[in-house]
Amino acid sequence: MAETLAELKSAGARLGVLTNKPQELTDLLLPRLSLGEMFGSVYGAGRKALYQTGPRIFHDVVADLYAGIAQTVGRQ
Repeated sequence: MAETLAELKSAGARLGVLTNKPQELTDLLLPRLSLGEMFGSVYGAGRKALYQTGPRIFHDVVADLYAGIAQTVGRQ
């Protein structure tokens, strides 16, 4: 997975994470997985006072990356 992310990033992709894990845990976990530098935006539970199941938090991640919705890939 790290190689694929590195290839995407070097090809100019702007990468972000939106997870239901607590923000503090996510901030510790990504560097330990050697993925800390891969992502321009990381949103974990508690980062904002919004529910992550709603679309607004997704739009905040995209805005942080300066990417349009059409440029995103996600899983539903």
